[in-house]
Amino acid sequence: MPLSTYATSWEDYETNFITALKEIKESGINIGVYGDIDIEDYKNWVKKVCNETNMLEYLPLWKKPRRKIIKEFIDYGFKAIIVAVKDDKLSGKELLGSELDKNLKRILEKRGSTLLGKMVNIIHW
Repeated sequence: MPLSTYATSWEDYETNFITALKEIKESGINIGVYGDIDIEDYKNWVKKVCNETNMLEYLPLWKKPRRKIIKEFIDYGFKAIIVAVKDDKLSGKELLGSELDKNLKRILEKRGSTLLGKMVNIIHW
């Protein structure tokens, strides 16, 4: 599937998101995959926008243990580079540019953080 990008702002995010979903649906794709883990409001929002566009929603990480998500991510060979962090238990500066690997996973576990939901990363393979 080719990468699709859409410019938006917070003010018109939902409207533009729905427009993007409609365009994606017109290309023959009828399901959206979303990476949220446990924020009920976000899950409800995903259901709402998918319903408005007659698309199915799939949240494969929903309620899955965060440590398991990171382990599987690493074990499957995916790569992620951390580009932003917001976590009281960690100094974001020390993690910026780090690759999410087994060593970083150990560091995070020692500090009581999984970082999921608290970091922005670029995933590559």
